[in-house]
Amino acid sequence: MTSAALCYFSQTGTTRTIAEHIAEGLTRSGVSPALYPMDETDPETLLAHDIIGIGLPVYMFRPPFNVLDFVQNLPDLSGKSFFVFVLFGSHPGSTAAIIRTLLAKKGGRDLGFHYSRGADLYAGYVKRGTLLSPDRPSPDEKEDAATFGKALPARFTDPAFTPEKDPHSATVIDLIERATCHRFLGRHLYTRLFTVDKARCNGCGHCATLCPTDNITFDENGHPLIGRDCLLCLSCELRCPKEALSSPFTSTFLAPVMAFNLWQAKRLGVDHAPVRWAKGQVRRLTAPGDGTPPQKRWITEKK
Repeated sequence: MTSAALCYFSQTGTTRTIAEHIAEGLTRSGVSPALYPMDETDPETLLAHDIIGIGLPVYMFRPPFNVLDFVQNLPDLSGKSFFVFVLFGSHPGSTAAIIRTLLAKKGGRDLGFHYSRGADLYAGYVKRGTLLSPDRPSPDEKEDAATFGKALPARFTDPAFTPEKDPHSATVIDLIERATCHRFLGRHLYTRLFTVDKARCNGCGHCATLCPTDNITFDENGHPLIGRDCLLCLSCELRCPKEALSSPFTSTFLAPVMAFNLWQAKRLGVDHAPVRWAKGQVRRLTAPGDGTPPQKRWITEKK
């Protein structure tokens, strides 16, 4: 039986949700799927499958650094088939193209890509009172993911299959912001600009538990120390129950950039909802479109 590996990076659960629905579609077409959380998986493990899927969210119009590392550490694919699925809140830029190019360079055969929106729990936007793409992925998007999965076996068995053209590409602003959030700057500039309010911090360690790269350690007084292996996801800042952590991306200095991004997203018709952030939780101020009452908490545990 044909088997497929769906390896994903998911911090709030949305990428994992889409992986599960793609797996459901694969099962409908007689393929045996297996789900692999990226931070718990040896890249070599994926080679035991006929088809390899890589799932990821978009961070600052680019793939997260740890996903890039994972893909670059894959062994030669020797013609093995792959696909990519991407979750984004405002604009995906060229995220899928970047990963597909890397996988093709590894010798893989491209079976295409899938996009879905996911609630954008980025501190730079949420702390300004806006949640982009709330209620996403929607039921229709989940079914679209299953439909994509169901179509993959036919692509796999068709030697003449050519992936469709990607409808998304990076805009000039995307490229500028992606460049300003380069890993080098993250390691040598931005991580040095995180601050800890030691009067507020109680040393609970929640920030370290959430960090996907185990980048946070503690000083002798139990206060967090931000290392250099940072994804700039800002989960530590967003989830701090004492509001003790601050990053340069929510500072007054970068406020115009965050405001511009929100304005641009709204201008392009991205769904959005007003929210209030307090003590590491995000409260939605308006009810979802399905008529259910506002949810007090959007943030979930590390996935």
